[in-house]
Amino acid sequence: RSETNASGRRSKRSNSKLKSPSNSYTQFYKEGVLVGIESTSPNSRRISGEIIMDIPTHDIWNILTDYDNLSSHVPNLMESKVINNGNRIVGGKPRVYQRGAQRIFGFEFGADVTMDMSEYVYHDERKMYLIDFQCVDSQFFSQFDGSWILEEYANGKTMVTYIVDVRPKGPVPVAALEWRIKEDVPSNIVAVSRSARARSVERRKKEQADAARKRNDSAPRDENQQINKRAQNSGSTLQNRVRQSRTQSQSMSRLQQITDQATQNLKQTAKSFLPTPMISTAKQAINAINSSNPRTQRRVVPFLSLNDVGPKKDRLSEHDVDWYEDETMATYLKDF
Repeated sequence: RSETNASGRRSKRSNSKLKSPSNSYTQFYKEGVLVGIESTSPNSRRISGEIIMDIPTHDIWNILTDYDNLSSHVPNLMESKVINNGNRIVGGKPRVYQRGAQRIFGFEFGADVTMDMSEYVYHDERKMYLIDFQCVDSQFFSQFDGSWILEEYANGKTMVTYIVDVRPKGPVPVAALEWRIKEDVPSNIVAVSRSARARSVERRKKEQADAARKRNDSAPRDENQQINKRAQNSGSTLQNRVRQSRTQSQSMSRLQQITDQATQNLKQTAKSFLPTPMISTAKQAINAINSSNPRTQRRVVPFLSLNDVGPKKDRLSEHDVDWYEDETMATYLKDF
């Protein structure tokens, strides 16, 4: 298959088929196909069919170029096969043998034809696919040359045109051949449309199934990624909380150290400079500072009043005192 951007490089034969060389032309609709018949000579005819299909161009193209299976799509075509696969592989034109079954005036006969196929793709205003076929051997036709033309339209639509020039061999009158072919052309085009539509539906289903399979395959990976991401986020959150807790603990520890040192300094200062009777007053100040200090243990101890010395020994009064590491009971007795 060759491709070109220049419309002028199309074959002259294909271009000539798009224009009528004579005024002897009739047309009619059959099965939704616009059929045209033109008398190009007393013993030859040009027959065409045209329809717009709501089918993507490449799906129709795949049917028409599947030469080995074309007989399964086109009615009245008994056999179709490529007979030069080797040459086609190295870039040669496909040579296709086809045999059809026609019925004319109540008689059935088989018409075989061998054709060389040329495939083109043009990139003009509309993308165009073209198959030219030319008869190289036939016992029934002296001419059987034509084209399939596919023009790509918007919204997945395609203009399909079929054109063939025919001239019979032998005693078969061209009028009888014209009648037979003009009946076959629309039915063949509709059959191609039907097969292309089925293939298009099958292709879309396969694409949807492949897309669903890819989504299902990627779903576990996405879920694992989300789980790993949540785990990472949770780990980061936990680490942040541990870090914050350590920072708070260190801050509290440092604050406690400062508080303990200030308390110790104040006690030492009170013992060194204040008179003994004023120590209790200093202790009250210390108690005010240490009211929120959890390390300070406040205890209630029994206190024996001097007035109770002697015969009255059955009563003990209670007095609040604070025990510090360098203090003794004697320190508190001096205040009383």
